[in-house]
Amino acid sequence: MSRISHVHLSAIEEVDRRINLAKSFIENNYILDIQLPDIAAAAHLSPTHLNRLFKQKINITPYQYLVTVRLKQATELLEQTKIPVREIVAQVGFYSPSSFIRLFKKKHSVTPSTFRQTVKEYQTGNKEFRTTK
Repeated sequence: MSRISHVHLSAIEEVDRRINLAKSFIENNYILDIQLPDIAAAAHLSPTHLNRLFKQKINITPYQYLVTVRLKQATELLEQTKIPVREIVAQVGFYSPSSFIRLFKKKHSVTPSTFRQTVKEYQTGNKEFRTTK
């Protein structure tokens, strides 16, 4: 391998490492009010650079990844617990119930309450489960 190829590969590996640092930070801190500068600091990058690299590598922004992680956790809580939706909103790091419901509905095509009811009916054999896009 030529020196130039080796340097290029090292740079790619470093970008991947930094993206993974950002993803890990999000996954470990999604419950908190984290912002792009916090995520960038964890990845040792400027917010602008992190945003650009994240989008290039993963095709979404760090904020979109954060929302995805929060929605995934909320979905699991809705499926597996009887915790009220209002409490789930806070437990997964959303601060506005209305924005949580809007984002959840955009992803699943139903409100969180309807989703939970559908899962319950599916688990008891009363309905076919088809809510996720």
